[in-house]
Amino acid sequence: MPKKRYTKQEIEEIIADWKVSKQSISKYASENGYPFSTFYRWTTIFKNIAPKIQSARFVELPKLQIAKNSEKQTIVIEKADLKITVPLNIAPESLQNIMSVLVACK
Repeated sequence: MPKKRYTKQEIEEIIADWKVSKQSISKYASENGYPFSTFYRWTTIFKNIAPKIQSARFVELPKLQIAKNSEKQTIVIEKADLKITVPLNIAPESLQNIMSVLVACK
């Protein structure tokens, strides 16, 4: 069976994929069917290849809209029949106390 020959672009894509995987050279080579010596040579030749960032790992978030008026901003916490409204600038310790009480309620 003749050896598979890879183009420069294919090797660059393989190296970029390896960098994203964060695996060792030997583990990546063995799991993907590349001879260790060949794969090691590729990594030394193409060491400056940047890993490809897969866009599927990112989620676009909507822009935040902040109220420009002076009305108080609040957080509303609901559990069952209980509804608590607290100011947005509440001290973290106070919010923790409220949450611990809510967790204790059944």
